Amino acid sequence: MTTFSIQQQIEEVEREIALREDVYKRKYTGSNKSRGEFYLARMRAVLKTLEWNRDNRETVIEWIKSKKATAA
Repeated sequence: MTTFSIQQQIEEVEREIALREDVYKRKYTGSNKSRGEFYLARMRAVLKTLEWNRDNRETVIEWIKSKKATAA
């Protein structure tokens, strides 16, 4: 299995969002427009989660270490 860095994953999600924005403009119109907006919102939430993990990496690592120390 190939592994990808968090930055590569972020870039891929950003690329996917741009593609979806383009496609959904044509696919979801009228009463279906909210469906396209819903799907885009979910992908943007994925992006925010990845960015949060990237930006808080050290804090998460320290938290995991502290939990391991108390479990031992």
